[in-house]
Amino acid sequence: MIEIPRTALLADKMAGTAEFFSFGTNDLTHLGFSRDDIGGFMDDYLDKKIIKNDPFQTLDIEGVWGL
Repeated sequence: MIEIPRTALLADKMAGTAEFFSFGTNDLTHLGFSRDDIGGFMDDYLDKKIIKNDPFQTLDIEGVWGL
């Protein structure tokens, strides 16, 4: 299962040896953040403008969508 952006970008390299893989597109839009851990940092990331939007509430149309 390909669930983080870096892995999606490298999928072509894995395709030569993998028999099968699938893309967890909902996880890709979360930028690799764990659902279980976001409560500890998400508000700080948003307040400090480290990220523009909560990736669990919005789709990354400009970035991940292209994958």
